Amino acid sequence: MCYLCKDSGHPAVLCLDRPVTEEIMMYDHGIEGMGFFHVEVLDAPPPSPSLLAIVSVVGEGVASPAMIEAELNHLCRCKWDWQVALISANTFTVVFPDAISMGYRTRSGNTTLVLNQLVVDISEPKWDPKAVAVLDTAWILIAGLPDVAWSEWVIRSMSKILGKVVVVDELSLRKEEEVRVKVKSLDSSKLRATVRVFFNDEGFDLKICPEPPNHVDRSRFSDDGHQGVGRVMPATPTTGALARLATTTRRTTATCRSTPAPPPGSHLTHLRVVVALGPGAPE
Repeated sequence: MCYLCKDSGHPAVLCLDRPVTEEIMMYDHGIEGMGFFHVEVLDAPPPSPSLLAIVSVVGEGVASPAMIEAELNHLCRCKWDWQVALISANTFTVVFPDAISMGYRTRSGNTTLVLNQLVVDISEPKWDPKAVAVLDTAWILIAGLPDVAWSEWVIRSMSKILGKVVVVDELSLRKEEEVRVKVKSLDSSKLRATVRVFFNDEGFDLKICPEPPNHVDRSRFSDDGHQGVGRVMPATPTTGALARLATTTRRTTATCRSTPAPPPGSHLTHLRVVVALGPGAPE
């Protein structure tokens, strides 16, 4: 029973009422070059009103800060220092002269700038303009888990090597297939590796990959490197209906549908991570 909310459906470590301290944590250290520090700030003050907007070029058009400034002066029929700054390829920040013109332009959808026939999207920034990166949230598939690891608490504890855990798909824990975990990371497309994790004193190679858009139900790793049901050794009896029943797979090693077997001689990333299982372990 959870001693925080008195509910018997989960331990205290997974309770939503559990107080979160504003301490720095390190996540995604299981993949080389992907580790990051994170602080969960509670009761953050709302952002102050700003006239800053994002101008993104839609399609194959190419723009420069000078072009954007000239286009906005023509669009808004004014002469204004827009303080245009390039923040990424064909994406700029601008400062509007007033809230009325900014509100109108950020709610107009795609806008065609007639001087250079550029199609742009003008929107309010979703993040602090001073931020240099934003975490990517995505579903990750974990295959090759041993029986001892098939619990939400163990999956949450282990998945910190992949990113900040958002949620574990409980349904995937019941289907005897790869486990789905939603995590926040620097770049979910790079969460593709083989990670060696020790549960107690036994090590297992877990295959990690992002969930593909068309992923449905279960898929398996086979011994010959092709997707499908893994090979099953024949059992006695060897003929008849009982034989077909005896050779049914209890649980084969799961696979990520989007990850084909590596070619001979390719190198997989092996990382040694020890997860100690025990009651009352802290998050």
